[in-house]
Amino acid sequence: MSSQHHNTSPHENEHTVFDTLIPPIEKLSDCFNGLHRQFDKLKQVNDNLVEFNDSFSAFLFGLAANDTTVKWRSLTTESDITKHKKYLNQLHTHEATKAVQVVTQPTHPSPLPTTTHTTTAATATTTSATALPSSSTSATALPRPVHKRNAIANLPGNTRKKPKTVKEIPKQLVSNRRFEPKVNVKNIINRLPIKYQDRGPPNEHMSSVLKILGLHPEGLTARKLSSETRLAQRFITDCINTLVFRKEVIKIQEQGEYARYLFDPARFPSVPK
Repeated sequence: MSSQHHNTSPHENEHTVFDTLIPPIEKLSDCFNGLHRQFDKLKQVNDNLVEFNDSFSAFLFGLAANDTTVKWRSLTTESDITKHKKYLNQLHTHEATKAVQVVTQPTHPSPLPTTTHTTTAATATTTSATALPSSSTSATALPRPVHKRNAIANLPGNTRKKPKTVKEIPKQLVSNRRFEPKVNVKNIINRLPIKYQDRGPPNEHMSSVLKILGLHPEGLTARKLSSETRLAQRFITDCINTLVFRKEVIKIQEQGEYARYLFDPARFPSVPK
């Protein structure tokens, strides 16, 4: 027995290299367990936030529906309340008079009195017409004079054509210089915010402003840009501010003159025509 015990005890006391990794692996597993619990809590927070969004969206939809159905432009006053009461009273009285008229209307009218009334009215009109003097009958019998201009205009052969009104187009400014190479408008628009890249009015306004600036290397003022592009001043201001902020266009302000906007000559060289 003693020999057996002596043979087994050395195997039990042996240590391997992996025994040193057991404590850090246990700590790592504990950390992962804690991380799992934290993610469970985050999931609960996310679920609660989704439920809140659903309920709050329904609340906002109710507010929008109430706003579209009931528009209170101003606070109600006592005069508005009195006007509303008068309007209700007028409606009630109008409906009451309608009801009385319907009740008092005869159901079976007799045909004889109506015929007698019509015959008497016809005789009265004939007697009154015969009693009129001859001057009035002659005056009514005369035809109305026809104007020669209207008669000539109504003839089928004389069809007058309306003169076409030609709209006056403002003369475009002509520059003595040109860019060499030409300014690539699409590349500039691709460097701008997404609002100007998508199809729509901002893209059209920006492209027209860039094309006009590409024809004038010496630059133009905001007013001249508005007249050349035929756009409102607010659209020109929006496009110019964006281009200056993005450093695609520079602003030159000389004393006693309006500010001019032009492409940077260092980036976009120009040559005389």
